[in-house]
Amino acid sequence: MKKEAPIDDNNVFAHRKFLLHNRMTGDSLGPFNWQELVDLARSGNLNMENRIADIKTPDNWLKVADTPLVFELPLSVEEPRYIPIEKKQFRLSNRTQDYLKLVLIGNLLICCLFFFVAINPISLMFLLALMVIYNVGLAWFLLFLLPPY
Repeated sequence: MKKEAPIDDNNVFAHRKFLLHNRMTGDSLGPFNWQELVDLARSGNLNMENRIADIKTPDNWLKVADTPLVFELPLSVEEPRYIPIEKKQFRLSNRTQDYLKLVLIGNLLICCLFFFVAINPISLMFLLALMVIYNVGLAWFLLFLLPPY
């Protein structure tokens, strides 16, 4: 039992005969009516790049993609245009989250040392140097020494 495509009066291709371009030999196959082309498309024997031409204008080859026949083609998993793309929410990687946590906690602890040491220019320079060494060392360790996780 074949499923017949409904004849659409709005379809300008429905009542015509067509030739199918044979890419291997360079000649044309046919004539086919619209229903036969629909059956070929549904069976998977046509693809988007195949070309068809009206019998009345055999030099005017149209790609199947430019005709209503494209809606009869089965969707293929290999076609990337048919794969639904889901937008994922932006999320920081685990390494980045750990880096930001350690930078925040480490710098807060170093800043807290400010209240427990004598305030003079030398001790401030040592705290600033400690902060720089900590941040550079943490980035070097997390980004270069530690394997990805």
